[in-house]
Amino acid sequence: KDRDTPQQQQKQQQESAIFPRPLPDPKDSRHASLVLPKTWEGWKTVWNGAWTEYKNSWQGFALGGRQVVPKSSPEKDVDQQLDDLETKFNTVRGDIQSNVERNLKVVQKDGTELVETLKDRTGIYTTEDLKQWVADQMKLATECLSQFMAGYRKGRDNEIDKMLNEYFKELEEEEEDKDNEKK
Repeated sequence: KDRDTPQQQQKQQQESAIFPRPLPDPKDSRHASLVLPKTWEGWKTVWNGAWTEYKNSWQGFALGGRQVVPKSSPEKDVDQQLDDLETKFNTVRGDIQSNVERNLKVVQKDGTELVETLKDRTGIYTTEDLKQWVADQMKLATECLSQFMAGYRKGRDNEIDKMLNEYFKELEEEEEDKDNEKK
């Protein structure tokens, strides 16, 4: 298989974040023959496992692609937990900082290219060019509206003439019929 380019890899990551893989159908998985615990300790084990599985399902989204490692024992030393938490915090902070820096570089590079492309395609390089373009568009809109109104008036007048001609034609026919009856 050919190696994907960085752009293709980035697109795949974005698509997987938006459209995650679906979970398996419970009847086809290990959950089909699930036996529920009968003790409090059993339920704690189930909920700890469910929480770990839930956190692992979000790996890479908020944790920079790292697997969440479950605790080895609930009796860990508090100082060790604080050290672990501080290490994780510093790692995540570093990841966020590098992401922000990378995003800013992309915006600066691509933003400049986009502005230049727009200038080339539109021919608008200065605010004076933009003001001239807006004035031309206003003139065009005014001309379009006046042409529309002229067409509307012409159509309205034609319809009124047609209606009046039909109306008067009916009146003339009625008068002729009355005159013919009198004779």
